[in-house]
Amino acid sequence: MLTEVSNNPEAKMTGLTLQTWPSPAAIKGRLVFVRLGSWVVRCVPAVGGQGGLPVTLAASVAAGMLISGAASAGCTTSKIPFLNPFSKASAHHRPIGDDAVYADDSDPSTESWFKNTGKRININVGAPWGVSVASTVATDPMVTVGAISRICDRIEGVPVTVRMPAEGFVTSVKVNSNGCTDGVVVLYDKTKALPHQLRQYNWNGGAPLAGQYKTWSISGLGHGTRPGDRLGTSASGVAALFGLLRGNEINRSNKKVEHALQMILPSRASHCAMMMSRQVVLPATSGDGYMNDPGNNLGNIPYGALMALPPPAKGGPNLESLGLSDRGKRLAEAVRDYGIYAVDTGDCPALRADQFVQNTAELKTALTKIYPYIRRVLNNDVLGTATAGGGAGIAPNCANDA
Repeated sequence: MLTEVSNNPEAKMTGLTLQTWPSPAAIKGRLVFVRLGSWVVRCVPAVGGQGGLPVTLAASVAAGMLISGAASAGCTTSKIPFLNPFSKASAHHRPIGDDAVYADDSDPSTESWFKNTGKRININVGAPWGVSVASTVATDPMVTVGAISRICDRIEGVPVTVRMPAEGFVTSVKVNSNGCTDGVVVLYDKTKALPHQLRQYNWNGGAPLAGQYKTWSISGLGHGTRPGDRLGTSASGVAALFGLLRGNEINRSNKKVEHALQMILPSRASHCAMMMSRQVVLPATSGDGYMNDPGNNLGNIPYGALMALPPPAKGGPNLESLGLSDRGKRLAEAVRDYGIYAVDTGDCPALRADQFVQNTAELKTALTKIYPYIRRVLNNDVLGTATAGGGAGIAPNCANDA
């Protein structure tokens, strides 16, 4: 049964009829998305017969376009790996499933979530508390990044020689209460399809320094698969681009945020609340070195926990009723469709974003409006199911290989 057709009105139209839908046993009557070029068709097929399910679909579609699989139907995300990293199996891309189980009001994770009585989620844009990013090309120079002189954490992977933008790469540097810096940058070398992640980065007047260096596959998972399997420099071990809110998507009205987000949560008595626990669940593979110190990490939200906005059928709000701006609504849809992973700790809850994200006050207003509804997804089997919670995805998987 055809239930919805939407199209790009700017496309040139011509006729097309789709005669057969394969593998009905695999569909099992679930909601299925099909993309016919710029047309997005949402169908609920009836189940029956063997070998193929007859479905006749008469529609106008853009000329010369190919039918693609349901996994990428309706996606607006760029195909450029730097802007759309990681594989379809990554927790970064897995949508929430319609079998997801959300924590109820009495769950310990919900109690910890509401320890943040202000119901605010900040947005850390670029270094020093977010992630600053840049891509480089073959004509950009190779530059050696030296090791910082103040040893706050172990020095790892530096000095290292990487390709830097010809104009340099200056970021904001601030000192933590312990006298150390924490700025994270990712430099993506297009010529080698290779990301370079640097923590405690400082341009230092053209003689750059850092404390730690990591690299990882831009088309891999972006996270580990077992305890101690660390890819990036965050407490949880995920790569810096994992779950990062990007200006390329949220600033543009024709783009959706079609992946999970990442956030930091407080874990110390000196922070604004006690939310993070000592438990580690995938996609996290580690926690902070101080998490087992007395008085720390006494909350009930694990490293790697997935927090999300339930759909209305499971207790969530109708987003149309919340008075959200366009950008605020698109951010709320991402929290509903893909969720937010807790990957690190800090003073107060905050999303991490690149330096291009604009007008964070507008986005923070939206996050405050949806905060009371957000709950932990309790059955997120990161390596076991294609969706978070299992079942059919409530949104498409928009990875490049989906």
